[in-house]
Amino acid sequence: MNKIYKVVWNASIGTWTVVSELAKSKTRTSSVSSSTESSGQQNEIVSREKRFRPKALVLSIISCLAVSHVWADYTNLYGSIIDTSPTISNGIAIGANTGTPASANDSNGLAVGSRANATAADSTALGNYVNATGVNSTVVGGQVNAAGAQSIAIQNNSDADLVAEGLATGSSFNAIDSASSYSVALGAMSQVVGSTAALALGKNAQVNSGANNATAIGNTATVDTNAVDGVAIGTNSLTSAANSVALGPRSTANVTNSVALGAGSTTTVQTGSSYLTNVAASTTNGVVSVGSTTNTRRIQNVADGAADSDAVTVAQLKDVNNRAVGNTTALGGGAAYNPATDVYTPPSYTITKTDGTTYTAVNTVSGALTNLNNEVVKPLTFAGNTGSSANKLGTTLNITGTGSTAGTYSGNNLKTAVSGNTVNIQMADAPVFSGTVTAGNLTTGGSLNVTGASNLNGGANLNNQKITNLAAGTISASSTDAVNGSQLNTTNQNVTTAQNTANTAVTNAAAAQTTANTAVTNAAAAQTTANTAVTNAAAAQTTADKGLNFSVNGGTADNVKLGETVNFANGTNTTAVYDPATNTYKYNVNDNISLTNARQFNGRQF
Repeated sequence: MNKIYKVVWNASIGTWTVVSELAKSKTRTSSVSSSTESSGQQNEIVSREKRFRPKALVLSIISCLAVSHVWADYTNLYGSIIDTSPTISNGIAIGANTGTPASANDSNGLAVGSRANATAADSTALGNYVNATGVNSTVVGGQVNAAGAQSIAIQNNSDADLVAEGLATGSSFNAIDSASSYSVALGAMSQVVGSTAALALGKNAQVNSGANNATAIGNTATVDTNAVDGVAIGTNSLTSAANSVALGPRSTANVTNSVALGAGSTTTVQTGSSYLTNVAASTTNGVVSVGSTTNTRRIQNVADGAADSDAVTVAQLKDVNNRAVGNTTALGGGAAYNPATDVYTPPSYTITKTDGTTYTAVNTVSGALTNLNNEVVKPLTFAGNTGSSANKLGTTLNITGTGSTAGTYSGNNLKTAVSGNTVNIQMADAPVFSGTVTAGNLTTGGSLNVTGASNLNGGANLNNQKITNLAAGTISASSTDAVNGSQLNTTNQNVTTAQNTANTAVTNAAAAQTTANTAVTNAAAAQTTANTAVTNAAAAQTTADKGLNFSVNGGTADNVKLGETVNFANGTNTTAVYDPATNTYKYNVNDNISLTNARQFNGRQF
């Protein structure tokens, strides 16, 4: 019997299968003869189908082809076709009887076409001059080579040198070398060289050696040597550093852990320290670039940042700018900031001294406060006929009298007179006393007449003049009254007035001190709030310049500046005394007084 083969439908694997002429197609009543494949062989076919589905595609195509001169080999059933050269069992080789025969030289190999070679286990070669030399590899096309295990090469004149689970397709040249496991190259001249689990997709797309897990997508997109986990997407995009991404045509990511985003964007290694915070740059953290040094881009629709490492928006910068302008204006002294030109004009503070001269202008608040403080702490000096007192703001100046007897006091016979920096306390030349005047051993309770005497108790020389204008009173030989009591009362009131005047001066000094203290306090607060500081400092300067006004009997006041000296001088029949131990000024009425228009007393009245 001739060794004739035929093609039948194999329901178990769902494909057309070449079998012996004695084999039958599956029907409801027929069974497989002894010359057909055993159940084990059938299972093997099913197993091969599960492992290598491209064969099902190939056999389906075969059923549509007009195959010439095809026979089954009796001695190697299911193994070869006449004019082919199978060498291992279960291989299938199909080709025309002209030209170079096909070959399937390993287990379960399938070769279809002129000079088609499936030389590795479970490999498939479909087309003219195709070679499937890798385990589980598949070649479809013309002049196609698949040398790596589990590789696929499709298209004419392509070359796929693939390793486990790799894929190469293209019309001119595709390559994944033997060191590039689990990689994919799609597109003319695309390549994956020496990199595992890499993808090159597009014409001339390249993943170079050592760039494991890299991805290059786009015409001439390239992930360069050792750029592990690098990604280049876009025409002529380039990633040459590990863990970096170039996204966009002509984009370049050449800094580790960086991103170049947009057409023509490039990355640059960060150097130096950060502006204002002075943090040293980290060359390992990478950068994100959205442009290049010559072509910059705006980043739009960014939310306002909150954390220290968040990006800020123009709106936030405008707010900072407005605050800067406001704070600068609050400094006063002509301080200004022009945001358009980024020019800052510092303030200028000129402080006037107590002597009327000025300090050299300073440009800082602290400098102005120092100059102001130097003037505020200058003492206010009080001087009498004897002694003086230098009192700073905040200290107390006591002006007291020695009177301690209960009664009514007035200053009717006293007045103050300001002359330059001196306050004179004067007693009336003709004092009027409304009460009893006690002078040594002389007591006058009524009228007092002194006649024929040139001395009073050896101490008062009346110059043969009468003491007049005294209220009438009873004078007896035993009377000790010297003058009318109402006159003494008036004198006491005048003394009281003088005392009150002095107390008023002290009060005014204390008020000035309080005002100055307020100025100092406000000046200190101005360090924090510049506007308030400048205003209060100016107010303090104005207050300090006012000094103290001294008026005599309601007359024109004389102003005494801080730093000037107030002189307490002797008056008629009075002596100004300063006690440094108690820091006290007082006026004493002289033991010997000289009076004009004095009234004389006769001996009888005494």
